Amino acid sequence: MVNEFKDEGVEVERLEFQTRLGGSILEHLSDGRVLPWAEISEWRPPSSVVMAWRPHSLSEPPTELEVMFRSGKRGETAVSVEHRGWDRLSEGFREEMYDVYVRGWVSTLGRFAAAADRAAEVADRG
Repeated sequence: MVNEFKDEGVEVERLEFQTRLGGSILEHLSDGRVLPWAEISEWRPPSSVVMAWRPHSLSEPPTELEVMFRSGKRGETAVSVEHRGWDRLSEGFREEMYDVYVRGWVSTLGRFAAAADRAAEVADRG
């Protein structure tokens, strides 16, 4: 997601994922603010998680994000993301953000895959 406070010199320090029903994804900023990105509405490990998704400070309602995990060959995991509820958003916001999300999910999922690969390498060595 685009850092809406970058022009103020504020950076994202970390994301916190509270792994439980009713938990949140929280963005921790360099100025001490903690902003909610999502609330976990369905928690079904190891197969999926559904979130009310709103990673911005605007007055738009949340969309819904479902992330699904399926076991694959050779111990691999296939990850699918369904981002729905776009009809809840105002037309202008929807048009502005759609391309941001289309590009963003590709890089975000790539980062998750790289982190998972690094974790697997560490586990294999340990």
